[in-house]
Amino acid sequence: MFFIHFFIALFLNFSYNCIVKKIKKFNQDQINSIRKVWSVNCAHLDSYDSKHKCPICKKKYKRLPDVDTFRELIMTYNATDTAWAEIFKTDRSSVTKIRNKVNPKTKSSVWDSKRFEKENIFFKYQDKKPVQDFLYLLKTYSRSSEDQLLKVAELTKEYLKLVLDNDSILRAEYEIITQSRNKSEVFDDYLFCVKCKIRKSINKFEQIGNDKTYSKICSYCAEDNLAKFNKLAGNRG
Repeated sequence: MFFIHFFIALFLNFSYNCIVKKIKKFNQDQINSIRKVWSVNCAHLDSYDSKHKCPICKKKYKRLPDVDTFRELIMTYNATDTAWAEIFKTDRSSVTKIRNKVNPKTKSSVWDSKRFEKENIFFKYQDKKPVQDFLYLLKTYSRSSEDQLLKVAELTKEYLKLVLDNDSILRAEYEIITQSRNKSEVFDDYLFCVKCKIRKSINKFEQIGNDKTYSKICSYCAEDNLAKFNKLAGNRG
């Protein structure tokens, strides 16, 4: 009895894998079946790019099916976008675009107002430090984008918005910092050296020209460049 159940389970598992396994390349019978649902009346599709007219027919063909037709096809065959691209004589990204129209991807965040309120009730307080850390980064690293600093602080835009909407003090601090950033004010008097790729205090950069603009490289890198140049010039002499 055990072996009967075992072989039934094995068969069902094998059948399931056969059903869900994606087709990587269509065979001729499958191609013929697809052609009955969608085909392009041009025998020269392989000879020119999908963006251009057929050089022989002098006509531009629509290679991809409409959304409803593609929905019908993917319900029949579970294939990769690369396999469909080969069938339609187009690129994979074009197939992916039409697939996304059939099954639109919803980019919903876990952080909504309900989750925010429930978590505050669950933990019995709102932990402000993650946002305070982000505001410190926002103020200190004035040349970095908010998106970059959100990743460093490990916060999402949605969560940040909910916190700021519910905390007037943090909101006011955020607005002061962002207004100052928009005016290109430097809070920490640090500059980025384009050669050694390190942020350093502003006194490590020379002021050059009549307008006294700061050098793009730090004084050490400037001296290092000069030494290498003098050595090269000496060797040539």
